[in-house]
Amino acid sequence: SSATPRPVEPLVEVGTAPPPPVTDPVCGMQVDPTTAAASATRDGVTYHFCSTACRDAFVADPHGAHASHHGSCH
Repeated sequence: SSATPRPVEPLVEVGTAPPPPVTDPVCGMQVDPTTAAASATRDGVTYHFCSTACRDAFVADPHGAHASHHGSCH
């Protein structure tokens, strides 16, 4: 008996590759945007953070001088 070949399903669907890590703008840590502890949007750009403390520092700093908070999240 001849079996009908089954279509091969891709292991990963097109367009579902995980996004590359991004840098937390406050502390400089590499963050996976899909599992980031927090995020915030400023001027149409979404930023991802390692912690809510870094997000809070970012939101509290409307002028963007993030370097003053470097390393304060850990």
